Amino acid sequence: MSLKEIYHSTLVELSFYDKAYELKEEINDTHSWLLGMYVYEAMTVVVSNAFASKGAKPKTYRDKPILAEYKDNNRELTEEEKQEQIKALFDNLSLMQKNFERNNGD
Repeated sequence: MSLKEIYHSTLVELSFYDKAYELKEEINDTHSWLLGMYVYEAMTVVVSNAFASKGAKPKTYRDKPILAEYKDNNRELTEEEKQEQIKALFDNLSLMQKNFERNNGD
């Protein structure tokens, strides 16, 4: 933004430039953070494999970007998948109840 634009702008117009700058900085910060996460994970894989015991399964670097994996994990479930999750939840609750009763003598 030039000095002439600043001089002839209203406070409301200037606030839009300020908000745009804040959003740009937030995007840059998030981008830098994601890059750091990728570097951290890559270094973790390298160091873990370098010091792993013989015969241990080697760690691998992720095969998808973090955001793509997030979108895949948070997609809308089909009705069948929802029913499977509900059934698994009730099965787990039933198992927990049986274990509780067995351990407490009820």
